[in-house]
Amino acid sequence: MQHSFYETHGCFYAILTRLGGKPRLRVVYHESINENVKKVQYAVRGELYLRASELQSEGKKIIFTNVGNPHALGQKPLTFPRQVVALCQAPFLLDDPNVGLLFPADAIARAKHYLSLTTGGLGAYSDSRGLPGIRKEVAEFIGRRDGYPSDPELIFLTDGASKGVMQMLNTIIRGAGDGILVPVPQYPLYSAAISLQGGSLVPYYLEETANWGLDINNVRQSVAQARFRGITIRAMVIINPGNPTGQCLSEANVKEILRFCFQENLVLLADEVYQQNIYQDERPFVSSRKVLLDMGPPISKEVQLVSFHTVSKGYWGECGQRGGYFEMTNIPPKTVDEIYKIVSISLSPNVPAQIFLGMMVNPPKPGEISHGQFIRESKAILESLRRRARIMTDGFNSCRNVVCNFTEGAMYSFPQIRLPPKAIEAAKKAGKVPDVFYCLKLVEATGISTVPGSGFGQKEGVFHLRTTILPAEEDMPAIMASFKKFNDEFMEQYEDHKGYSRIWANGAITRRNEFPVKGLFARHPNAAFPAPEDLPTCNLGLDRISWANGAITPSNEFPVKGLFLPGTQMQLSCSRRDLHAIQDEIEFLQFHTSHDKNFYCCHKKLLLVVPLASIDLLLTLMQTNPCPPGL
Repeated sequence: MQHSFYETHGCFYAILTRLGGKPRLRVVYHESINENVKKVQYAVRGELYLRASELQSEGKKIIFTNVGNPHALGQKPLTFPRQVVALCQAPFLLDDPNVGLLFPADAIARAKHYLSLTTGGLGAYSDSRGLPGIRKEVAEFIGRRDGYPSDPELIFLTDGASKGVMQMLNTIIRGAGDGILVPVPQYPLYSAAISLQGGSLVPYYLEETANWGLDINNVRQSVAQARFRGITIRAMVIINPGNPTGQCLSEANVKEILRFCFQENLVLLADEVYQQNIYQDERPFVSSRKVLLDMGPPISKEVQLVSFHTVSKGYWGECGQRGGYFEMTNIPPKTVDEIYKIVSISLSPNVPAQIFLGMMVNPPKPGEISHGQFIRESKAILESLRRRARIMTDGFNSCRNVVCNFTEGAMYSFPQIRLPPKAIEAAKKAGKVPDVFYCLKLVEATGISTVPGSGFGQKEGVFHLRTTILPAEEDMPAIMASFKKFNDEFMEQYEDHKGYSRIWANGAITRRNEFPVKGLFARHPNAAFPAPEDLPTCNLGLDRISWANGAITPSNEFPVKGLFLPGTQMQLSCSRRDLHAIQDEIEFLQFHTSHDKNFYCCHKKLLLVVPLASIDLLLTLMQTNPCPPGL
């Protein structure tokens, strides 16, 4: 009878231990592997994903909205690039006399062009930086986009943008004392890669109440705190448009960031992989490189910038192809040579993906046979994504204790879930982080697989989830209805016997029986309200009702001393349900005009900022609750 190696040696180690000897620990036991590997966390494919996969194996239908994987959720590939790559993969088709019956002439010509750039077809290694001809196409694309020429020698093609990010962090981080500024909430690639390289992640928090805007003062504070701990800040990461938060940085914001990097001598790592995913015309994508070069010397000559892009996002969605690039600005030649040396260890980026990248930056031109079809397909995808972003945002904002900013760009919604204390306590008893607890219940009840906000980082005591906006448009209403049903049942289960009518962003809780609207918003002795000329500053954006000078509570106690202090703000989801909820308690409404085209009205001597979408309901309420004389 033969025994396995493990059985034989396991017995030997046990006997050796009993005899007082010291057993030899094998190299790849969990206890002996690289500690940096064990520190890495990647929530996008973490506990929730594993549970969803387990449920799927048991026969449950799962909607995987945890990762931005468009084709997996039904998005059709663009026709032209698939035709070109098919011909490149099977070049013998080009010799077939009937090839023109199956493929358009411009696809045939493009395939021949790309094959001529290789040294043996798609099965041969390319230069470690990528095929020179395709790097030239990328440089021309960047030049058209930014209005400034780009050098192909400073462009490296990579197996997806993630590989480029990891290569640059490997170059920048020298040890645990080196810190990288990362926006929080953040895409966990950054926390994982920084941990793997042995560096220190230095978070700077985005402002949810300002539609996930970046406040440079928050960044300064993070830098000061890190330096106090002895950390040397080496680089700053921006994700624009944002993942998981879906915001687009304004040009003014990007200038502020570049100025800050100049002052602090930081490399800016600009993750711009969602630059095609823009859903608000008034907030277009502006590249960091364009803004940098527009600023002129000395900033344009001194700030070091590395920008990343990919074929995985936009209307391409070719995640499985693994094609991307990074471009370097103001990086010295000797450093570029060192990076070239490191990427050469991997010999060559994926050659078929390089072909996809070439077509992304150089799609069919007007007058070419495939141009019309390409425009129709790409436009249809983007317009559908724009509609899906609106459906999902509105769906979340119609739910009890859920608030969601509009997705301006990228592929995700990141709603805040205001969990009742009983739910938080139940999560604690189950040994789970509260938003993990919620998301596990969600996938088990509905099959909707999301990612808990804790996997991206969030402020203490605040909980979110991230979902893609990628499910098929025709499936969206059913998905949001399923989510709403689950959420209502969850909140009903974990609210106490009195129930919650509102849960505030800072944790303060209002209960229907204890704090009816009429009593809750009575004037407090410490109340202080803004002057009329300050009214526009109370606006926190569309799809939102903002309560100016609202309750600020340091804990879950309510009310507290100094209930209405000057300069504080509170917010409620702007849903028609919320307006109906206060209908019976309104004593008067006064409208004020403002330059930002929002309507400001007084409700119980607090200010509401009301977007145009809900003004018809407010006008109806004014007719039934007229403003008293003298007010």
